[in-house]
Amino acid sequence: MYRIIFVSVFALFISACSSTASFNRYLITSDVQNYDLDNNYDVSLSMATHLDCNGIVMQTSDVSFVEAINNKWAEPISRQISAIIEDRLIQEQLSDKLKYKFYISKFNGRTDGTVHTSIQISIDKQKKHIFDYKRVISREMSGDGYESLVNDLRMDLEVLLDDFISKFKKEVK
Repeated sequence: MYRIIFVSVFALFISACSSTASFNRYLITSDVQNYDLDNNYDVSLSMATHLDCNGIVMQTSDVSFVEAINNKWAEPISRQISAIIEDRLIQEQLSDKLKYKFYISKFNGRTDGTVHTSIQISIDKQKKHIFDYKRVISREMSGDGYESLVNDLRMDLEVLLDDFISKFKKEVK
């Protein structure tokens, strides 16, 4: 009887001492001014299926992608990217009478220390196609670790949006 009580208490003690997994949460929308505000913009965002997940994605080979277990997005990444896009459209005062379609095929790091971001944008006006944009950024990460990767991804997304807006304003008046 004492042996059963001892084993039970010992098992309880050991399980109480075990550490739980800790998660690092990342948010790329901390400086977005128009987050969660209703607006009149018709924006659709789709992402490659391997990117739209809870964890930060690392590419381990040409065909393999792995979702980080302990490094997660604080909110769904598609929602964060949509908020950044809509905030930029509002700031740049682009027309809310257009239909903006965004596709993100790359928004990840690689185990070789590079970061990859790719965006395609298609814009329609009154069901007529008026503009296309496509660009990829692949470069060395600015530092080590997930925090650096997240900062690089956000910075590259901003570069892509800046370039898109500049070209769109020149081409479509």
